[in-house]
Amino acid sequence: MRMMRGKKPGFRMYAAIVGGLLLVLALGACGSGGPSVPTVSFTPTPFPEMVGNCRIQEGSACAGADLSGIDLGSTTVGRDVIRRGARLKGINLQGANLSGARLVETVLEEANLSNANLTGADLTSAFLFKANLNGANLTNATLIRADTDEVTMDGVILCNTTMPDGTIHNDNCP
Repeated sequence: MRMMRGKKPGFRMYAAIVGGLLLVLALGACGSGGPSVPTVSFTPTPFPEMVGNCRIQEGSACAGADLSGIDLGSTTVGRDVIRRGARLKGINLQGANLSGARLVETVLEEANLSNANLTGADLTSAFLFKANLNGANLTNATLIRADTDEVTMDGVILCNTTMPDGTIHNDNCP
């Protein structure tokens, strides 16, 4: 490029340099041994329909089911919601294993979770209105912003459990 004395480079020159650099970077990443660009899928991941003998839907009878580590919670990318939490109103999960489950924003209204193992489960913003948690194990579980109105919790284990208001409870720790 030719520069004239006493004149400052103009906008066109800067734009040409930046454009050239962007072109070089783009070409370098396209199959010529340069770094690859990760692929992101924005297709919502559906909830599993069946896990063992349990159909994941409202009103199902899934007593004693092994749902450990299951992800039924909401998923977001940036500020975009990719998937909402599962709607499981009235599901029977009595004695089920939900240890390590991700139940963020899951609707568990009127669900039977009595004697369920919810150790390490993430119930952030879950809707537990009128759910039965009697005898459930919520050790290391998170209930931040969960709706726990009219939930029955007789004999529940709250050991290092983060409650809806962010406090930690240690009730009935083994």
